[in-house]
Amino acid sequence: MSSSKTFTLVKGSYSPDDAKEILMNLIQSKIQFHNIRKLSSFEKSGSRDEKSEDRISDLKETRKEILDMLKSVDEKGISNVIINSTIHITLE
Repeated sequence: MSSSKTFTLVKGSYSPDDAKEILMNLIQSKIQFHNIRKLSSFEKSGSRDEKSEDRISDLKETRKEILDMLKSVDEKGISNVIINSTIHITLE
């Protein structure tokens, strides 16, 4: 029997600086998680955690894309950034 639920992590309108801080903190937290996992895997088994390495690469690309997007807010005169972030958890 599985159950699932969706949670809202971030929801609202933020200044560009606040939006950047929120998003960068979320991404950095995930990168840090995978870095610790990589190190732990290497220390335990001497092997690389390719899944975490791939995820770190993906997260860094996402970070770059977000920073590029937010960099243009001044040029476009944008004063608010709306962020909606949900997480869906399923227990199997």
